Amino acid sequence: AMTNALKHSNAENVIFDVEESERYLTVNLIDDGRGGVSHLSQGIGITGMKKRARKIGSILEISSKSSGTGVKLTIPLYKYDK
Repeated sequence: AMTNALKHSNAENVIFDVEESERYLTVNLIDDGRGGVSHLSQGIGITGMKKRARKIGSILEISSKSSGTGVKLTIPLYKYDK
């Protein structure tokens, strides 16, 4: 997601945020670039990101307006009793 923001968005700012709760680790990346990412225009990079997220049991969400794009990865945390 960071590579896509740097290469394609023409953003001036990119915010990277990580939050942890008892059940999830959430990674957010938001840029103020040109936006406009649609489900029809997803290239190899976004398709690969979604495949890798599914492979580790995570959810990848992408939202994009005419200005700016947000990527949110929600990773379940599995804690095992020893």
